Amino acid sequence: MNNIKNIILVLFTILTISASAQINKYYHDMNGNVKQIVVRESYYSGSRVFVTHFNKKGFLKTAQKYNGLEIIKDSLKYESKYKYTFDSKDRISKIVDVDRNHNKEKIIVKYNAKYYSLKEKYGTQRFTNNHKEYKTKVVLELGMFHEYYKWNKDKTQLLQMRFETNEEDWEEYTYNYSYNEKNQLALEEYKSEIDTVFDIEFIQDSSGNIITRYVFKSTESNSFNTAYKYDDYGNCIEEKKILHNGCIVLTIYKYEYDQHNNWVKIDRLVDGEIKESNAREIIYYN
Repeated sequence: MNNIKNIILVLFTILTISASAQINKYYHDMNGNVKQIVVRESYYSGSRVFVTHFNKKGFLKTAQKYNGLEIIKDSLKYESKYKYTFDSKDRISKIVDVDRNHNKEKIIVKYNAKYYSLKEKYGTQRFTNNHKEYKTKVVLELGMFHEYYKWNKDKTQLLQMRFETNEEDWEEYTYNYSYNEKNQLALEEYKSEIDTVFDIEFIQDSSGNIITRYVFKSTESNSFNTAYKYDDYGNCIEEKKILHNGCIVLTIYKYEYDQHNNWVKIDRLVDGEIKESNAREIIYYN
């Protein structure tokens, strides 16, 4: 099972899925033979239902979105159906996405030793074999900004992302990532410029002259570290963010699991206060 971030991505972004989504968005890796997942979500301006259907091999068949909290035809907002072609190694080689208006989008999948690529009409993206978007350098805004990515040897772990620019009033920064023995993100370090803050003192010398003196007060920075902990099922249960000034933001995730050890409810608490609660209904094949 993936951590909470990956799970939520599967459930919620799958309903606006496109060729830019990595290939594991088209199948589940949950415990048991999952047939359907239903997620009901309420928010400040309304409510909606997300429904995903899988075949017995675990591949996504249909993804639907309904307005409101009821699954009825009149409230259907979005629907896609998926068909697959497989290569000689039983890997997905082509995906056909058919929307409710019968428009088709084809996605071609090609595999490399350390990554795979998904090609569609808008371009091609590469992903590592553990489904992280694979980049080494990204040029933004006609060269005004650059992002550099550093990976481990087998391209399974992103070790660093560095943002650089010569533009004024833009802060350069670096993310460094460390992993535990299970290849789970254990520590995220965000490093940015450190500014020194001084107090100004005015003193009078023996001759009556006023002298300005700068006295060190503190340092300021947007830098922070975040440490992650996981439960026995691989889900993130704690994010401890330590800011440059020493303040701590503690985020706790609490889960309820079904008989297959798949979560059916997640509560996200920040400094002890519930900020978000997500629940899902999982239906299994007999």
